[in-house]
Amino acid sequence: MFIAAVTVAGSKRLKLPETVLLVVVGIVLVQLGEFGPKILHHVVQYNISPEVILFVFLPTLIFESAFHLDFRQLRRNLWPVLTLAIPGLILSTVMIGLIVTAFTPIPLGPALLLGSILSATDPVAVISLFKQLGAPKRLTVLVEGESLFNDATSIVVARILMGVVAAGYFSADIALSGAAGFLIVFLGGIAVGWAAGILTGFVLGWVEGGSFFDISLTTILAYCSFLIAEEVFHVSGVMATVAAGITMGGWGRAKISPAVKEYLENFWEYMAGLANALIFLLVGLRVDLPALFGSLDLLFWVLLSMLVSRAVVIYGLVPLVGTLPGVESVNRRYQTVMYWGGLRGAIALAIVLSLDEFAYRDTFVALVMGAVLFTLMVQGLTIERLMHWLGLDQPPLADRLSRAEGLLAAKRHALKRVPELQTGGLFSARIADDFQKSLRNEIDEVQNSLLKMRSGELDREQERWLLFDRNFSEEKNYYYEMFSKGHLSEQAFRDLNHSLDLQLEAVRVGLPLPNYTLHPPEGSPWRRALKRIPGVERLRAWLNVANIARDYEEAWGRCQASINILAGLEEVERQDVTLPEIVAEVRRFYRKWYESAQERVDSTAAQFPEFTAAMQERLAGRLLVHAQKEVIEEKARTGIIPPEVAKGMKKELM
Repeated sequence: MFIAAVTVAGSKRLKLPETVLLVVVGIVLVQLGEFGPKILHHVVQYNISPEVILFVFLPTLIFESAFHLDFRQLRRNLWPVLTLAIPGLILSTVMIGLIVTAFTPIPLGPALLLGSILSATDPVAVISLFKQLGAPKRLTVLVEGESLFNDATSIVVARILMGVVAAGYFSADIALSGAAGFLIVFLGGIAVGWAAGILTGFVLGWVEGGSFFDISLTTILAYCSFLIAEEVFHVSGVMATVAAGITMGGWGRAKISPAVKEYLENFWEYMAGLANALIFLLVGLRVDLPALFGSLDLLFWVLLSMLVSRAVVIYGLVPLVGTLPGVESVNRRYQTVMYWGGLRGAIALAIVLSLDEFAYRDTFVALVMGAVLFTLMVQGLTIERLMHWLGLDQPPLADRLSRAEGLLAAKRHALKRVPELQTGGLFSARIADDFQKSLRNEIDEVQNSLLKMRSGELDREQERWLLFDRNFSEEKNYYYEMFSKGHLSEQAFRDLNHSLDLQLEAVRVGLPLPNYTLHPPEGSPWRRALKRIPGVERLRAWLNVANIARDYEEAWGRCQASINILAGLEEVERQDVTLPEIVAEVRRFYRKWYESAQERVDSTAAQFPEFTAAMQERLAGRLLVHAQKEVIEEKARTGIIPPEVAKGMKKELM
């Protein structure tokens, strides 16, 4: 951990990818181990066990990636991701196998096994670079999503082919049974992970256990989903952990205590960073340079087959899947980054090291190690230049506009505060004037850059979509804040978020905004069906009360959010950063939604005055309790109130 920590810190100073530097440090340590101090002998003699990678590091890396994956973006790009992860990986396996067996002495069966091992991508270094450069979200989801799903495919296909190599022959029956087994293992892993994620989410919702409980339970979920799938049901542990992570990151996120959410995300980011650093350091320690140099002739054909097969998969299958109805095509720039960013790493090493003894095992270890080093040292170090050349190293237009607007608002606010410099008499009028001139010049520059972006890169429809998107995102954050303070129930919070998703999807594809997203004018179908069933009057009455409470909460929440957004639109109009007619259009929609929600609140109050009074009393009580908690927490942070005393005071308020 010490070596890894120092290396990661050094990578930031040297401006090198940390994964590359970790491997290099590992290789250097091995060479120094022969002549250096005795302590290095213990480090360099460590033998990587494949079980350590598969059962210790892998669940952490997979769960963290799946938990933070943008589920909406993944769902939108599911077809390209699955195409790359399943038929793409199988096609790559076959092509690598055929090229290797054609130009080297390795027979077809073992060559196909090698192809399956080398077809799994590991874009850790690339994703880290994407985050630094602010790469488009869709590109990040395509690269990371492919890696998550093809890890499982690679492991399953490699196990099937290992059986073929051990048997010594291949037949149609083996192919059919292998395909059926693959589907069972792949889909079975998804089912196990989904069930584990749902169960964990319900437990988190039932038990208010605090940070220790929530983090412990998600850690148990990451490892148990993997272990139960592999050891109990004999299905894909990787897919189980992927499904568990996606379930908790999407549906289960609302089950996590809001007070724990930020700490939980920081915990998993640290765990994944630690696992990743240790893996690549151990990769460097495991490199056998004599064996690597001894297999250079074979390595040339292996690398060539990898590059050719990757090109066929990316430039052949990806455009093909883009022609399907309802599937957004992937442009050529994205395809090029996906091609060159297909690095190999921990999964390939774990699979090859876990192979049973057979004639080509040692050769495969050297070849896979060489392939991993090539992708890290060559592709990993040049991907940034490629992205710069393709113009993908700039944040998306929406992010650049948001940054410019934020800067403009900040500098205008600072300009208003300049007179305060002279209030205490510590600053002269000259200094204040200099700051005013500097800020005015900076404001003019930001305004000019905004105008340039709007005139050169933004058409009217894009500007409309961006303003709606920004307001919907702000509205979502507002609902989460209300949910975290207890002002909205979980169901109301989910319904309001679903409503925003429907509206955002309509704006994204250029359709008119839906007339309703929460409350159909004729009522929901299941409520109408329930009215026709005799003998369920009590159930119907209980459901009516629950529905009235939820409808009131949702209408009240939408009222508050609409007021908040309308106030924000006034600020947007004052800043003159968006076309006035677009601001007016968005304002009309929010006023309509506010009036509709207010009408629903008033209607409920008129029909059920006692119920409304009770709801209002409960909401007012929560608001006041939260206001008191905020003051207590602030005084605890500044040390005015001791932490233990503050905890007791907050408990008394509950």
